Amino acid sequence: MIDAAITQLKTENRMHGRARMIVASFLTKDLLIDRKR
Repeated sequence: MIDAAITQLKTENRMHGRARMIVASFLTKDLLIDRKR
């Protein structure tokens, strides 16, 4: 799902809202990237 969302962003220069929330959750909870950075 994450890969598909990033691929969509790269090819269409946009990302569906639900996909954006899933990617944001993955980045902050799994990769421990600070969201305020």
